[in-house]
Parts: sequence; C-alpha cells; structure tokens
Amino acid sequence: MRRAAAGLAAAVLRELRPASGRTVHLLVGPGNNGGDALWAGAFLRRCNVRVRAHLLTGRGHEAGLAALLRAGGTVTDVEGLHQPCDLVIDGLFGIGGRAGEPDRAIAEAIGDTPGLSRHDQCPGVRCSKAAWSIAASSG
Repeated sequence: MRRAAAGLAAAVLRELRPASGRTVHLLVGPGNNGGDALWAGAFLRRCNVRVRAHLLTGRGHEAGLAALLRAGGTVTDVEGLHQPCDLVIDGLFGIGGRAGEPDRAIAEAIGDTPGLSRHDQCPGVRCSKAAWSIAASSG
C-alpha cells in the first residue's frame, strides 16, 4: 500500500510542479483504495502540499488515516467537498466496489455539479486538474 501511495504521490508532485503550497483533496472510501489515497496524502504533506481528506462513507483505512493526521493533513466529511483545490485523488472504491448505499450517499453529497464525473474529473469539487484514479496511477 505504501509503495502504491508513494508512486501516486510522486505522480501528483510532477503534475502540480511546483507543488509546495498547492491543495489536494482526497476522496476516501472505506477500504484499501481509500488507504492508498490517505498514505499518498501523508507523503504529499511532507512536500508542503495542503491535503484535505473527505471520508465520504464516514470511515477510512486506520493506518493511512493516522499517517495523514501525523503529517498534518486535515480530515472532514462531505461538508468541505466544494472548496477549491488544485487536484483531487479518487480513493473511493477499487475494483471490488459495488453500487449501493455508499454510492447513493456520495452522489447526494456531491450533488449535480455540471460537467463532472466520478472517475476522470473532480466530482463536485472546483479544481484545476482532473482527479487521479489510484489504479491508474499505481499500476
């Protein structure tokens, strides 16, 4: 998990160059995909990137969450989702994700922001870069 997160963080740092002082939002699901995003956020904090994790299902990977908080990241639910940022990391659900209650709750939280889709652009968030899928960035 840390290796995937380090690779993702490196890709984000290249994309945001210069990255110091920039803002990244993490869309965090309850499983390992969310853990990857949280660990990537912890690595980004070490490079002076502002990181805000949105626990969209109310919980997150325990060790990844602890690492992000130790690094100085902030954690919220969907309330801060519409704040501006430079890039969003999509860590909601991996290939094992299923449609259901969490997806409906996320869709309601994100709202109907025009022109935004869950996987390739910032869902419900105003930012200047497309969202990064964990699978696409760590493989």
